[in-house]
Amino acid sequence: MTKARPIDPEEIAPHANRFWEKVDTDDESGCWLWVAAKKKGGYGVFRISKRVYTASRLAWVYANNIDVPPTLKVMHLCDNPACCRPDHLTVGTQHSNMTDMRMKGRATYVNGEAHGGTSLTAKQVIAMRREYAQGNMTQRELAEKHGIPKGTLASILAGDNWKRVGGPIVKRGNKAEAHHSAKLTADQVLEIRERYAAGGIRYKELSKKYGVNIAMIGNIVRGLAWRHADGPIKGVDY
Repeated sequence: MTKARPIDPEEIAPHANRFWEKVDTDDESGCWLWVAAKKKGGYGVFRISKRVYTASRLAWVYANNIDVPPTLKVMHLCDNPACCRPDHLTVGTQHSNMTDMRMKGRATYVNGEAHGGTSLTAKQVIAMRREYAQGNMTQRELAEKHGIPKGTLASILAGDNWKRVGGPIVKRGNKAEAHHSAKLTADQVLEIRERYAAGGIRYKELSKKYGVNIAMIGNIVRGLAWRHADGPIKGVDY
C-alpha cells in the first residue's frame, strides 16, 4: 500500500481560502461538496505548488490542525466521496475503511443488495431515483422518508452507489442548475464569466452578488451550466 505524503499544517495554511472557496456548504444533502477537479471515484483533488492532495484529507487537516497519522486514512461517515465537511470525516485504518466500504456496498466486488449488510433493495433505489427526478421532493425529505442519511441518498441519486441499478441519474450540480438557473439571465452569466476571468474575485463573492450557490457559480465558470451562453470558459480549476 502506498503511503500518503505527509502534510504540514503550517505549509498549507496560506492556501486555506483558495481551498474552501471550492467547497459548496449549502448543498441540501447536508454535505459540503467539492466543486472543482475530482479524481476517479468522485474524490476531490487540490493542487498546492506541484503537489496534488485529496480534498477530504486536506479538509480534515485544516479542521484539526494536525496531519493524518501515517497508519490511518480519512473516511467519510456520510458515504459521499466529494464531501469535505469536517464533522462528516473521521480517520481509521485501511482495514476499517475496506470494512466500511463493504458494509455500504461501495467495494468494487459488491453489487448492492447482493451484500448482506445493505438495508436497501434495487427496487427501492430505482423508486428513490424516480421520485427525486420528478422534482416534488428535496433530498432531505426523500432521505427522511426512506430512513437513510442524506449523504447516502446523494450518492445513490448521483450513481456513485448502486451503479448497476436503473432509474434516472441526477449528477451533482444538475439539480442545482434546474433550480437556480432561472434566477439568472444570459447577460448575468456573461458578466459572471468575464468577472471571474479578469481575476481578483472568488466563487463565494460571485455567489453572494448573484444569489446562487457556489456550486452553480463553479459550473457556470467552467461551462457545465449555461453551456450555450457567451463568455470565457475556464478549464479544470485546481
